[in-house]
Formats: sequence, structure tokens, C-alpha cells
Amino acid sequence: MQLETKRLILRPWEKSDAEALFEIARDPAVGPCAGWKPHQNLAESYRVIGDILIAPENYAVTLKETGELLGSCGYQFPGQSNLPLQSSPLLKSKNLPLKRSLLQKTRKKK
Repeated sequence: MQLETKRLILRPWEKSDAEALFEIARDPAVGPCAGWKPHQNLAESYRVIGDILIAPENYAVTLKETGELLGSCGYQFPGQSNLPLQSSPLLKSKNLPLKRSLLQKTRKKK
């Protein structure tokens, strides 16, 4: 299944996304907020796509205009998550400027 908005496409992950995923996932500011360590190499990104992100409830988020990979989103039913949302420092923070700066830092590294 593919979902589209005015600006974005949410689509199933593909092995060909590994290089773009690695560029995002190697950043130490990204992984810990999502409950995983930064990727150490391209092979790790291939493995994560094949073992985890390929699941039907996970989507690659891309810019509609360019196809650039922005990240991932998905859904899980109660009891399936590996990380309670409350443990994410980004979600705990009530400091909106901090949240924005963390997100902007992540985007600039591409």
C-alpha cells in the first residue's frame, strides 16, 4: 500500500533504500530517539530493511517531488513496540525550540 499527501509519499521499504537509510541512521542524534543505535555501516542498513522495516506496517517517508528519503513511520498494536514512547528524550521534552533544533539538525546532515 502507498499513501500520498500533497508533499509526501509513504510507501513500503525497498532494499534500494539502504544507502539513503544509512545516511540518516548513522547520525547519533537520530537513532537513540527511536530506540536504536546509529548504524555502523551500509550492511547494517540493508539488514534493518530486510529484517525490520520490510514489515507491512512500516513505511518509507519520501518527498513526492524528488523521491528523497526523509525517514520512516509505522504503526504497532499495543504490546508490539520495542520502546515505550515516554522514554524518548525528544518526546519527553516540553521545550519546542529544542525539539525543532533536533529535527533540523537531523535534516541538515543529509
